[in-house]
Amino acid sequence: EKHRNYSRKIRHTEEGYLKALYSRMMNRLKGGITFEELKTLYYSTNKCYYCGKEVKSFTVDKQIEHKIPISKGGTNNIKNLVISCKACNSGKREKTDAEYLRGHNENA
Repeated sequence: EKHRNYSRKIRHTEEGYLKALYSRMMNRLKGGITFEELKTLYYSTNKCYYCGKEVKSFTVDKQIEHKIPISKGGTNNIKNLVISCKACNSGKREKTDAEYLRGHNENA
């Protein structure tokens, strides 16, 4: 119980949030990015890669997204990761960034 309460408290800090995110990414697919690279990416922009919407840090709206999904051979390599808003990340699903952008621009 004591450890669980400590873990919850830590996750609500910026550093704790990013460490939890990093841990989830490494559990899904080993390697490809360091924790420092993840932090740099997360703080590099507050705009969605796909729609350009402003996203606030440490909210459910700012997400790290794989341009090429893991299910299609994508990795946790820094070149395959971008910041996206929740709507674009959810709408993209299993599409590559090119497939999503093509459909996204046709509907605009």
